[in-house]
Amino acid sequence: MVSVNVGRLRTNCYLVDDGRDGVVVIDPGDDAAAILRAARDQPIRAILVTHYHADHVGALNDLLPKAELGWFVSEQDARMLAPDRPDVPALAGIPVIDTPPARLVHDGDVIEVGALRMRVIATPGHTPGSVVYVDDARNMAYTGDTLFAGGCGRCDLYGGDAAAMRRSLARLAELPEQTQVLPGHGRTGVIAYELMSNHQMRAAIGKE
Repeated sequence: MVSVNVGRLRTNCYLVDDGRDGVVVIDPGDDAAAILRAARDQPIRAILVTHYHADHVGALNDLLPKAELGWFVSEQDARMLAPDRPDVPALAGIPVIDTPPARLVHDGDVIEVGALRMRVIATPGHTPGSVVYVDDARNMAYTGDTLFAGGCGRCDLYGGDAAAMRRSLARLAELPEQTQVLPGHGRTGVIAYELMSNHQMRAAIGKE
């Protein structure tokens, strides 16, 4: 797995080895050239999106022609990127993606790309359709802006829901303690440490 820090908000874009000489891109923030350099001529098999915010999909249109299997996103957040999305000021600056998703993901789905298997956990709160992609074989969780090392994503933006965020954090607290947290921004974490030190997660499970 390779992490590339991209865009004005320094989003973590991840390139995950699919076990068959290709990569899966998670959250293509706004720097397609940097992402392609990190791929090192390996083919991009698919693009996974954790949520619709611009800093996580800014390079999606540029990368889609190179993505063999297209892009994957939750049904709720796909609506916010579609050409017929709601006409609200909060979506200004978020790109419209003319190419439909190859797959709309739902809670409990398993995505298979090459030898890679990613389990989907629906984690609404930051956006209505935020999801986390879990690589159980490698004990890695790509958490987008739901769970950060030492915190969680904002709930005061369009579509945010603090109560839903608490429920989502409680679900993530049930992951194996050795699971590595690979967030959309900032440093990586580990579930065991988050259970001890992350005040938002601890509050979500009734420890604070």
